Amino acid sequence: TNLAGIPVALLLVLIEDQPWQWDAFPVAAGSSLFIMIYAATCVLAYRSIDSNKIASAEYSGLIGAVVVGFIWFGEIPDIFMAIGTVMIVVPLIWLSKRERRKQKEHAQLQAQKEHEQQQAHVA
Repeated sequence: TNLAGIPVALLLVLIEDQPWQWDAFPVAAGSSLFIMIYAATCVLAYRSIDSNKIASAEYSGLIGAVVVGFIWFGEIPDIFMAIGTVMIVVPLIWLSKRERRKQKEHAQLQAQKEHEQQQAHVA
């Protein structure tokens, strides 16, 4: 979608018969470039590790978006944004805690098995 954005904008300029505003071009091109870099790194990351770990990191970007919106644009988050954020963040926290608990239980079971094997070899 980002690669198509600038040509579509050019087409709209031609249809509307308005002059092209070149001062907006570097910002639009830079934005598209960074979005494509972000998308490429996400694809590489999703190939490397579990998707739930990447999703957690991606959704934590909401905090950065709120900060940027507040500082640069003077936007104050409303109740709908807060509700949406809670609906995303709370399950991620729950999943993270559940995964840590499973890892801890697995490590304890593994240690118990090793201990039992050592006891069997000693006896």
